[in-house]
Amino acid sequence: GMKEYKAGNFWGAAEAFQWASRLEAGKAKYFYYQGLALTQMPRRSHEAEEAFKKAIGMEPSKADYHVALGNLYLKSGLKARALSAFKEALNWDPESVQAKEGIGAAGGG
Repeated sequence: GMKEYKAGNFWGAAEAFQWASRLEAGKAKYFYYQGLALTQMPRRSHEAEEAFKKAIGMEPSKADYHVALGNLYLKSGLKARALSAFKEALNWDPESVQAKEGIGAAGGG
């Protein structure tokens, strides 16, 4: 999946991570990477959101997962949801540069 993602083949990457998440359903990182790939495709933001939420449900302490969800919301124009996700990321990693930048971009600081 990572090979496909890095090559810019987001469809292939999303499919690979979907298969990986089926084979090892307990691996949050597969859902996270699947979400990242889906964010690069038109009209797949709902699926990306679900993937990020699954990853967060499995590993809520991963600030990167919250930041990715916040960025998705920001891209979709959902500033209040984005702000909430970025603030949650800061709860887990108070030094997260990405979360702080996201809060600024969402108009929350």
